[in-house]
Amino acid sequence: MSGKGIFDGILIVSDIDGTFLGSGSRIVSRNIEALKRYKAGGGRFTVATGREWYLVLRDVPYMADIVNAPIICCNGAEIYDLSAGDTITRVHHDEAAYEMTLDLMTAFPSLRLKVTIDDIWYCRDESEIAGDKAMFSDRIRVMPYSDFPRGGWMKILFWGDPKDIVRIKEYGVPRYPDFVFVSAHDNGVEIQSPLGTKAAMLPKLKEAVGAKELWAVGDYENDILMLEAAENRACPENALDIVKALPGIVRLCSNDEGCTADLIEKIERAKSSQAI
Repeated sequence: MSGKGIFDGILIVSDIDGTFLGSGSRIVSRNIEALKRYKAGGGRFTVATGREWYLVLRDVPYMADIVNAPIICCNGAEIYDLSAGDTITRVHHDEAAYEMTLDLMTAFPSLRLKVTIDDIWYCRDESEIAGDKAMFSDRIRVMPYSDFPRGGWMKILFWGDPKDIVRIKEYGVPRYPDFVFVSAHDNGVEIQSPLGTKAAMLPKLKEAVGAKELWAVGDYENDILMLEAAENRACPENALDIVKALPGIVRLCSNDEGCTADLIEKIERAKSSQAI
């Protein structure tokens, strides 16, 4: 294709669950067809997710063919190039994360814990890795917390009873303002470095791909900072009310109906009418 396409210079960064994927982690054919046209027209598309990059490939095996820009993964602790199989950048917690996590473990002993240290999960016992051990045995280490490495921490995940997740956030947020507490679902909370969030990675990714116009799309609590940081933001109809209420947000159809395609079509129309 010669010359500039209609979508040249545009980067769309979308959450996966509840946004790009339909219910039950279903690929929505309308999105795939729209993305073919969008990418052929010069547009760049990628995802921002709480998953580690290898979990993205497990849950959406064809993701490397769907995106044409590096992904933001581990809730913003990493930018990873699926096509090259290589990390572009990573952000680690400082060593204060160890003592903070120890305090949270002590205050909420019933919650399970998983710490992502570079490409390895560290857990305290087998129950904390659920059914993942068989598939990712080479990426899992089970040991007493006192033996966890002190450096290289990317993401801290506590999960369990939703009531305890509310309580741990109420306890932890005021005590540890130098950490970011976010939830991707009601039975878990992920703790990030403020430099390793979806929001913090947006400008780095935009610069890396040379985009001039950025759209962020998300539906849940862990997308809010990213949406607020983007110059253009959108959400599916099934998004949380707090997401729908963000200033300037463009409301799309639901994830089941293909909200990625809906956004692409709105951008396409705007190129002619200059209005969305």
